[in-house]
Amino acid sequence: MSYTSICQAVSRIKKKTRETDIRKLCRAMGILISPADLGTGPDCIKGFFLRNNRIPVITVNCRLPEVVQRFVLAHELGHAVLHSKGELRYFHEGRLFTDPSPMEKEANLFAAELLAEDRDVLALIGSGTDFFTAAARLNIPPELLEFKLRLMRWKGCEITEPPIHADSTFLKHADYPPEAGD
Repeated sequence: MSYTSICQAVSRIKKKTRETDIRKLCRAMGILISPADLGTGPDCIKGFFLRNNRIPVITVNCRLPEVVQRFVLAHELGHAVLHSKGELRYFHEGRLFTDPSPMEKEANLFAAELLAEDRDVLALIGSGTDFFTAAARLNIPPELLEFKLRLMRWKGCEITEPPIHADSTFLKHADYPPEAGD
């Protein structure tokens, strides 16, 4: 799938729903969100998308920090929109995805385009904000910012190379602490 197709899909959703909150956006699209305790650690399931009796459902691991849950929801929404022919998509960075698949990369690009606005990224990067601080201010994982920068360079923005190069298995190696109060 091309960058053009991914960006157009995100643009259509944004115009149709006029929603920026990922949870409200999913609900506006008729997609149920089902939080579930799917474990902790690098091999836990982060989330998955499925259709149950034609009802689209995204299950997200409620043990993950909110910033990661947001990303997982956007990633799974990418599968729902871009890969709706499939019945089940796991975002389980373990043995199932030892090699980055094109569908995982596409879902990551979709999430990056959905969660980070070009103008916000340009404002932060243009003001001299370092890469990791920019990701934190955008409320996205640094790896997702790297995916966003790929899209922005493709769109013609002149942006320096980030200090990391993310692949589709980046959450496998992340050690996210539980949310406060756990």
